[in-house]
Amino acid sequence: MQQYLEKLARESSTPYLFAQRPCLPFRSTRSECPDCHASLRISKTRTKTVHTLHLGSFTAQETLLYCDHCPNPTSYASEELSRLVPAGSTFGYDVMIFVGQALFRRHRRAEEIIQELRARNVRLSASEVAYLGKRFVVHLAWAHRQSAPRLKKAMRAQGGYILHLDATGEAGPPMLMSSLDSISEIVLGNVKIPSEKTEEIIPFLKEIKARYGVPLAAVHDMGVGILAAVKVVFPGVPDFICHFHFLRDVGKDLLEPDYDAIPAQADEFPLLSAYSLTQWMLEGKTQGEGYGFPFDRPQLEFARRLQGVAQELEVIKEIHLRGQWQDNVPLFKLAHALKPLAADAGLRRMIEVLEVKIQVFDQLRGAMRIAEVGGSAGLNSGSAPLAMGSIQKAVQEFRRRITARGDYPSTGHWKAMIAQIDKYGAKLFADPITVPTPHGRLRIQPQRTNNIMERFFRDFRRGARRKSGHNSLSKFLQSMIADTPLVKNLENPDYLQVLLNGQPNLEACFAQMDIETVRQEMQTAQNWSDRVPRKIQRLVNMPAFPTALCGLFRKPLVKTP
Repeated sequence: MQQYLEKLARESSTPYLFAQRPCLPFRSTRSECPDCHASLRISKTRTKTVHTLHLGSFTAQETLLYCDHCPNPTSYASEELSRLVPAGSTFGYDVMIFVGQALFRRHRRAEEIIQELRARNVRLSASEVAYLGKRFVVHLAWAHRQSAPRLKKAMRAQGGYILHLDATGEAGPPMLMSSLDSISEIVLGNVKIPSEKTEEIIPFLKEIKARYGVPLAAVHDMGVGILAAVKVVFPGVPDFICHFHFLRDVGKDLLEPDYDAIPAQADEFPLLSAYSLTQWMLEGKTQGEGYGFPFDRPQLEFARRLQGVAQELEVIKEIHLRGQWQDNVPLFKLAHALKPLAADAGLRRMIEVLEVKIQVFDQLRGAMRIAEVGGSAGLNSGSAPLAMGSIQKAVQEFRRRITARGDYPSTGHWKAMIAQIDKYGAKLFADPITVPTPHGRLRIQPQRTNNIMERFFRDFRRGARRKSGHNSLSKFLQSMIADTPLVKNLENPDYLQVLLNGQPNLEACFAQMDIETVRQEMQTAQNWSDRVPRKIQRLVNMPAFPTALCGLFRKPLVKTP
């Protein structure tokens, strides 16, 4: 039966039905001039090869019409052909959308997309895949901007929007900053910026404000640039710090110096270092609860295990189970390697200090009801609605207990932690916001974490690495169009309905964008201010560039007569 179905599919495919590429006629449905109502005449006929998913490859023979009565006659092209394929392109809208969805939703590599399309009688190269992917994002970004008034209206109907902000990147520019409404979970806008400085973020926030109005509240991390930019663009808007980011920052300040010193101890023991590193990598997924440092501390756990094993070996290494001392040679070797750790009083003190700090830090996690010990929610932690008043009281009680400690007056790290709580306390606890809607007044509780953005960027980075085949994100960010994350919105049925605005599909929506706008948008989208011109980059890439450049200055000038 399977063979019969495959044979039927082959014999009904476009390549089988059309051994020769078919030639299809196209002309405008107009018969008279819309201005003077005179009959339209044939101007010329032109042909081009077109590739679409439902027809495969065919030759389009298009008849252009014009009015010979009007002083400045307009040329009338085929409306049907313009709905199939963009002007100046040979690939249909459906091929462009297929490529875009494959690249940015299914995270396929160019080679995989080429093979998928070849099975549908559409042949294209890797460079054409890259170009169509960018063109897809440009069309989507244009349609997104066109739908801004409708999105604003839809968000107002739900009470407004809560602005979540975050940025991702690696060492060096660019960084990708995105904004998202946590109520509708719609990506609002994106921009590539050289850094998270205030002056880089303000124009982006002003653009969001111009399109969607003032948000009900803003939620983000503790970045100084974001804090200042939100204050400038949205004065008076409730502005909240993500609980997860706050805890992570407090925990790093509290634990990191002592935690980093633990693996440093192993530098003196090469064999042990190699063993520790191997074990740490193999056991990395099982250590902790999926939150990352400082919530998970695999190095500390491993140091505890090493010291525990070292102590046990000292007890059992002399016990000869068969009366043969040779049987215990492996235990002697391991005990010899671990003995320095077992006798290392400094490491033992480090662990003891860390355990005290961890106990206090875990109490703060419990008070804030975020990334709690024993939990397994990972970046979903904190998404459940909770009474903010009880959390605030628990944090106040935690603060009281810490400041009442006998060692508080003389301990810098306790004071630093309390100073951080006091600094950001007003931005941690959000009361529900009451807003009017067409359906009556509505109480909206801002999410107390920015983990919706963390999950968004985690998926984005995973997709980028899947396509590129390596872990580096920098090159991908440099070459990508900033609005690429808008593709995520296509998973949202409500967003898609607003975007299409009565059109049957994306193809019809994208066909409304004229070719000149496409060209301008493509040019603008690929202009990254920090990109080095190609000719300059070739010079910079020369290993001996400084020597060659200095040599030009040392050459004698040729005097002209």
